[in-house]
Amino acid sequence: MRHLVSEAERLEIASRFESKESVSNISGVMKLSCATIYNQLAKMGIARRRCGFNETELQKICDEYASGKSAEVIANNIGASSSSILGALKRCGISPRTASEQEQYRNRRKHNLNENAFDKPSEERNYFIGLMMADGCVVESKQGLGQRRIQLALNEEDKEIVERFKSFLSSTHTICYQKARLSRHARRPNEFINCRPHVVFSVSSDKLAQALISFGVVPRKSKTASVVGLENDRHFWRGVIDGDGSLGVRKQKGRRTSSPRLTLVGSHDLMQQFIEFAKRNAPGNQVKVCCYDGLYRVDLTGIYAIQICKVVYQGSKVSISRKLETANSIIKLEHEWKPRYRKRITQ
Repeated sequence: MRHLVSEAERLEIASRFESKESVSNISGVMKLSCATIYNQLAKMGIARRRCGFNETELQKICDEYASGKSAEVIANNIGASSSSILGALKRCGISPRTASEQEQYRNRRKHNLNENAFDKPSEERNYFIGLMMADGCVVESKQGLGQRRIQLALNEEDKEIVERFKSFLSSTHTICYQKARLSRHARRPNEFINCRPHVVFSVSSDKLAQALISFGVVPRKSKTASVVGLENDRHFWRGVIDGDGSLGVRKQKGRRTSSPRLTLVGSHDLMQQFIEFAKRNAPGNQVKVCCYDGLYRVDLTGIYAIQICKVVYQGSKVSISRKLETANSIIKLEHEWKPRYRKRITQ
């Protein structure tokens, strides 16, 4: 059935068209077809716009497109269709961007970020490389488009060290919070584990990703991780222990002394490197890499746990506060264990 356009509707069409609103936009707002809009304009003696934009508008469209805005964004800003924007650009001799060029524009940095943070050796740098080795990751870009991403995720109670990492990178990116949830067990498909609330910090940077890769923090490193160049660095190993290690003191039944323990889990190669570090700094230990439930781990107890905690944590300027507190309580047990250690050596 043919729609009869009222006089009020005709006046509204004319008003909107003369205020540079596009015909497609008028059509959508007034629920009339574009053909009806053009017919009413012709009856009122209003000529159709040749390209829809005057010289000033064309210049603005070209400038905004050159600054990185997409045709869709420009169209929404000025109340036109994206096809009319692309047509106007074509008439101005500007070719549409390819998919890879659009991805590059989307990845242009909007936040502050020090991409040289891992270039200069420091305690903070080495610690955060260790923490990234344990609880961080390097994520490859999809289909080779865009930049690689680095990400650090820790329990919510360790938020302060994530904020310290953000400060280390001089970043203005946002730290995200993820609620507790049930997640499928990685090694037991039919079981679920309760994931506690945690915080996630993620930035896109090829340079930072490549710097971490040069130290061994590679994509999909869970089973293949091994450090390059920081094998003997105590700050690096403190970062690894803070991420994938556990420290504790257990009261022994029937004994006056407490039993300190340091446990670290990870790939076989990384655990072997940690054993070499432990043997250099706590000579005499016979610790070996053990495989438990699909994970490789190293357990240090007694005087050897105390000595490694002393080497790794004593005098440190950056670490997870709860791990540092436990490490200090282990170090205080040295006076109980040293006499027993000396007695063992003399026997």
